[in-house]
Amino acid sequence: QVIPAAEVLAIAGFDGKGGRFDPAQFHRARFAVAARYREEGYRLAQVDTFAQRVGDVMDVCLRVVEGPRVTLDRVTFTGQQVVSEAELRGMMNTEGGKLNAVGGIYSERQAEHDLLVINAHYYDRGMIHARVGPVAVKVSEDQRHMSLEIPVEEGPVFRIGRIAIVGSAKDRAHQRVIQARRGHVFVRSQLLQDIGRVQEAMQKEGRTVDVEPETRPPGRSASSKLSRNRCSEPSSSLTARRSARKVRVAGC
Repeated sequence: QVIPAAEVLAIAGFDGKGGRFDPAQFHRARFAVAARYREEGYRLAQVDTFAQRVGDVMDVCLRVVEGPRVTLDRVTFTGQQVVSEAELRGMMNTEGGKLNAVGGIYSERQAEHDLLVINAHYYDRGMIHARVGPVAVKVSEDQRHMSLEIPVEEGPVFRIGRIAIVGSAKDRAHQRVIQARRGHVFVRSQLLQDIGRVQEAMQKEGRTVDVEPETRPPGRSASSKLSRNRCSEPSSSLTARRSARKVRVAGC
């Protein structure tokens, strides 16, 4: 067996003799074991469970038919224009070719994580409307191979129109720590760094802030709010805002 019997029993929850029989656990065992086999590439594995009462004891049996290991013979991206397919592939964690790569097996969990990483990369290149996925899976007729196709919609590149802190003169003074500038390509990670700089500057003054940015393209309301938590001194509990009218991300 690909997965040792002891591990199968542990996954099913039947690794100890003398335990109390739980019908709900018995029902879940089949799905849990099948899911574990899928993680190893055996997507067609069949798991059956049987139970028989013998006096005051319940005998439990699991029968596993592993079937063929299904490997990938093709992984492609479609629709991308700005970012190359090689660059997109490089952002996927294949664990050395074991997952989501030709010759490896398909991991839906890892693929979902990789799509988030790729989307974040597009946000850092100003393409805030980019959409990556969902993954289209196709299985060969002999049930031994799979192909993955990942659609990409990049959308336009956006640049910063204006960014400002609106509040008291003391709050506006922190504008100097913001490095994003008008005309720069919108970079999400840089926005987060600028937020951190504003927070750090205010913390040096004994004020703690939470930042919840909202960035939207022109034609829609847009705001980035700096909402300050209540400090130890009630009188210093204030709210600074980046006005909805003065934060704009303009298209190229």
